Amino acid sequence: MRFGTATYCTKGILDSVHTDVWGPTKTSIRGNHYFVSFIDNYSRRMLDIYHEAQRESLRVVCGVEEEHEEEFGKEDQGTPFRQCKRVYK
Repeated sequence: MRFGTATYCTKGILDSVHTDVWGPTKTSIRGNHYFVSFIDNYSRRMLDIYHEAQRESLRVVCGVEEEHEEEFGKEDQGTPFRQCKRVYK
C-alpha cells in the first residue's frame, strides 16, 4: 500500500500530538503489559506511560491531556480528548 505525501507544518509545541496504545506485550515492565505513546510533532519529544490493563488506556490519555492543558494553556479537540471531557468531567 502506498501513502501519499502530506505537507503539514506545526508552529508550536502540542499543536499536533500522535498517540498510540500498545499491547499486550509478552514481557512486562513492572507488571505492566500496555503502554500509551505520545509524540509531539513539533518538538519530536516522546512520552510513554505504562499501565497494567487495556481498559486503563483512556484514563491515561485523559490524564496526560489534562496535565498538558493546564501547563501549556492549550485545549485539544482531537477525538479521544473530546471523549475525556465527556467521561471524566
